[in-house]
Amino acid sequence: QLDWFCGYVRHFRIFVDDEEPAAFGELLEHPSMRYVQSIDLDIPGGRYADDRQFVIEMLGAQRRPCLKTLRLNSYVRGGNEPPIGDLDLAPLWTEAFPRLASLAVRARFVAPGALASHTLTSLTIDGEMTPAALAPLLASSLPALTELALYDTPDGFADKLAAAPLAGQLTKLELHPGDPEHYEQTGE
Repeated sequence: QLDWFCGYVRHFRIFVDDEEPAAFGELLEHPSMRYVQSIDLDIPGGRYADDRQFVIEMLGAQRRPCLKTLRLNSYVRGGNEPPIGDLDLAPLWTEAFPRLASLAVRARFVAPGALASHTLTSLTIDGEMTPAALAPLLASSLPALTELALYDTPDGFADKLAAAPLAGQLTKLELHPGDPEHYEQTGE
């Protein structure tokens, strides 16, 4: 789905085929994508398709000065199962997205990396994160962040977040603790 403005793609939503990453790369490199403002990616795949990191690598490889909204959703094709795949977001925290305001990521395991953005106002991560993976978030430089939603947070993370400088600037906070037994019993 493409939304055009003056010959350039302003918004696009696409299903990224994990078996054909080159086609996704060609789309991102097309000149009409130079001023894209919003990217919405669904990354369906088979139950055992774990390598979704190519999407992050390709996104972070090229500067997108107008990008304001990025949503990544990694899941099993044709099912109502929990998200799958491991995503390391570190390649996104470069100068590639100088205006990124909203980031939403859904995957089975997420490593946020050392977030550094002066424009990010909303961050949603729906995926299991280890305490070590969450540590950089607490020390991140996110002066504009006002909305934070985290799912599957480890025990004790709320206390650590309350003590972090980041907590004082938030106007909306959602923390959803992880429940491994719930996943095992229900698959949700």
